[in-house]
Amino acid sequence: MNQFFLDFAVCKHGHQTPIRPSKISIPSEDQRSKDTETELEYFVCNECRRIYEVDPDSLESHPSPWGLEPYIPGSPMRRFEVWLPCEEAYGCLPIRVIAVLKADTTDAQLETEKSTWKGRALRCPKGHFQSFPSGWE
Repeated sequence: MNQFFLDFAVCKHGHQTPIRPSKISIPSEDQRSKDTETELEYFVCNECRRIYEVDPDSLESHPSPWGLEPYIPGSPMRRFEVWLPCEEAYGCLPIRVIAVLKADTTDAQLETEKSTWKGRALRCPKGHFQSFPSGWE
């Protein structure tokens, strides 16, 4: 069985969510890392369903026997990038949120999942603050 190292983001409650292959891992023939971007913004915690800002200095690298699509084809879990629009009317770029769900998740299922997320003080690339969904207390 292969083992892959993944970076896990940790929410304020201590829950861990895998978001990308670890930079310390050396890709083998079975582990082809397409990219390991460093400008990740937000992730959805798999446990509490809240959106948190990714702190690159707090990522934890752990082994995983399953990997993570799209980096490791055939993995049972997949990294999705969901784009939330900025509520300001200034032509801002959307906010990128990473969600990790089952690899066979459909677009409709992703939209259903998205309706369960909550986030506070999310910032668009221009620095506007907002909540998700809008008006959430």
